[in-house]
Amino acid sequence: MATELAGQVLSVMAVLALLLGLQWWLRRKGFLQVRQFVRDGGRNRQMEVLESRVLAHGNTVYLLRVAGRALVLSAHASGCTLLDSREWKAADPVTGRNAA
Repeated sequence: MATELAGQVLSVMAVLALLLGLQWWLRRKGFLQVRQFVRDGGRNRQMEVLESRVLAHGNTVYLLRVAGRALVLSAHASGCTLLDSREWKAADPVTGRNAA
């Protein structure tokens, strides 16, 4: 009875270890993104990822809003590059012209 229970517990632990290993591998390869939950519901966010586009394996462009500024970042294997930074309300998102 005790050995049967120990075998079942070990089987469950082995399956959980395999699932965690698979999750780690998928996140490392970029096939899985895990979003963190925000406790305040996002009301007090200073940084927000508005959009992201994968250009090629390991190359992604991000549009961020950080403390009233819009940032365009490029993330790649050798690091991160700031492509553009401007005031958040400086441009109309449809026309791209300065807001009056």
